[in-house]
Amino acid sequence: TDVYEHRANSEDKLFDKARLPLGYFDLDLGSAILQSRGDIYLKEAYAVATVLTDQGKIKVRTTTLSNDNIILLEVLKQDFRGKYSLNWVADSAISPRMKFSYTQKPKKYLANPAGKNGRQGHIKYYEQALTAGGGYTTAYLTRSTKDTDTYVITVGYSQKSTDFTQQTLAYLKKYRVEEINTGLKEHRQWWASYFKASTLELPD
Repeated sequence: TDVYEHRANSEDKLFDKARLPLGYFDLDLGSAILQSRGDIYLKEAYAVATVLTDQGKIKVRTTTLSNDNIILLEVLKQDFRGKYSLNWVADSAISPRMKFSYTQKPKKYLANPAGKNGRQGHIKYYEQALTAGGGYTTAYLTRSTKDTDTYVITVGYSQKSTDFTQQTLAYLKKYRVEEINTGLKEHRQWWASYFKASTLELPD
């Protein structure tokens, strides 16, 4: 929700000033899904999807850190015998209202340039320039252990700069394993304090 159009002198603000959908990750398990469920842990501030397949059980835990521009997507695979792939699927950089059949669309709508996939070292990214200037980049890398693949994800965005991709990649490169652990610890402490304060403020 932080990325939006910023076209100047527009009367169609619902289109030319719209927030832009970024996209989603597609998890391909390569096996039949027998059962699935999702759980949100509010006090710890993360969510878990559990999927039972004919190749065993796999879990996906997602955490959006409180103090860093980082999303952690952890694939817990210790009980999964199969192979999976995780791929970024970018959405079109247009106002979501352009997809609604019942909306009155502007007569002229200048499209944003086509986005493009890229790779720099072990970082994969998707770069989307904007017609009004600047753009945004979704970037991610993988850190793996025997039982867990951790996808470290960030989104960089600028309304003016042309080097938004390099800024995004630089931010992700310096985010090392130690910082992941620190970020998670600070995140959990922040949420624990938040819920404690919220409980104290509840009326009798």
